[in-house]
Amino acid sequence: MGKNVCLRIMDAQLLVIVTCILLNSLSVESGEVKSSNKIWKFCFKYQCDRINNTCHNPNDKRLFCFDCTYGLSVANGDARINCANGMTGQKIKRCSADGKYGAEEDFCVSNEINEILQITTNSTELAKKLPELIGKFDNISNSQNNTTPGNLQASLTILQTFSTVSNVSLELVVVEGFLSIVDSLVDEKAQSAWTSVKTENKKSSSQLLKSVEDFTRLLNPPNQTFNICKPNIQLKGIKFEPGKHYE
Repeated sequence: MGKNVCLRIMDAQLLVIVTCILLNSLSVESGEVKSSNKIWKFCFKYQCDRINNTCHNPNDKRLFCFDCTYGLSVANGDARINCANGMTGQKIKRCSADGKYGAEEDFCVSNEINEILQITTNSTELAKKLPELIGKFDNISNSQNNTTPGNLQASLTILQTFSTVSNVSLELVVVEGFLSIVDSLVDEKAQSAWTSVKTENKKSSSQLLKSVEDFTRLLNPPNQTFNICKPNIQLKGIKFEPGKHYE
């Protein structure tokens, strides 16, 4: 679907003419009203209230949401636009059952996090690069907002890929870096981002828990006991050696 372009032309008598053009089909319909309380437009056979940003078709009982950026979306559906400034991902507005768009959800992925995502996804020697990548990712997590829905979703994918590495023993500092990233993702400030991400993927929180479980199994602690403590997460344990008796 092409982008909706909306024009409003008002003359001295406050006559309102609203024209909507769907660029890829060049379908045009227009309507006009003189009401000072509501401005109506007739766009692709849908009658839209510009004050409430809701639309309906006289021959269709369904409700629709509308705005000039996101266009039309059926109630309980969503509308998406691509991110700007060279960022990957999309921005989303969800159309409620009563035909009103909710707040914009930012699923754009920052260039720094996307770089880690691409390296992680395409690396053939991930185990060798793991300490370096985790250190770099931890620095990114501490220096920028990784709790937007897009950055959160990408971070979950990166951590899941990290956790798939096998046949490797990790030093405590590497696991600590991994948990530092996790800690930032489960912080209270990420709550609204989690709501958006779980709408897209209901298993996202379970995915993170499994990633933590699988990754921490790779830890080879230098001492018999270990304790990694972060504001929102703690890993504490005892190292058991095969054949050795413990009381």
